[in-house]
Amino acid sequence: MKTLTEIIIHNENELDAWFKENYKELGFTYVKRVTSKDIGSPDYIAKRNGKLIRIELETLSSHFISHKHSHEEIDLVLCVAVDKELPIKTEVVPGLKFWKPVKPQKLRSPRLDSRTVCALIENLMREEGTPISSQQIATRLNQPMNRIYYATSILVAAEKIKRYMGFAGIFILEKEAEDSSNTSEVRSKEDI
Repeated sequence: MKTLTEIIIHNENELDAWFKENYKELGFTYVKRVTSKDIGSPDYIAKRNGKLIRIELETLSSHFISHKHSHEEIDLVLCVAVDKELPIKTEVVPGLKFWKPVKPQKLRSPRLDSRTVCALIENLMREEGTPISSQQIATRLNQPMNRIYYATSILVAAEKIKRYMGFAGIFILEKEAEDSSNTSEVRSKEDI
């Protein structure tokens, strides 16, 4: 016989399997699985204290409502946890814990202004020293692609980087001009 402590239930199928093996621990002397697929019909007919009881198994009490069960066809809801009060008798199975994995939320990258993204791209490209794709830039800076496209278009317009043709969107940092006239022209475009 399994103990009723620290048993984790993930879904109704696991609760059903547990109930088949342990119904006597809950005071039932007889259980029969109801095979009807009608909405609202009970999962089990059971006998407790000489009385037949129509039982619905649910991991959470609120599932009784979301599964659209009929109050008239069920005498008892056996659940792992009560998260909503029901208009019919509800019992929590002692020692069972309901665990449903939480989907990891996508971490949002901090929203950076265009000037900051441009500066980060320039620094990244200087560090790399080789052509770098827009996808690589987005990954390294943890920024969405649309922000990278916008920032690189600003840098291309300011002649800070040169765009290479191709599907990968390869960028390379323009070499600074040797003469001072080109350097001052680049500086004036930075201020735009």
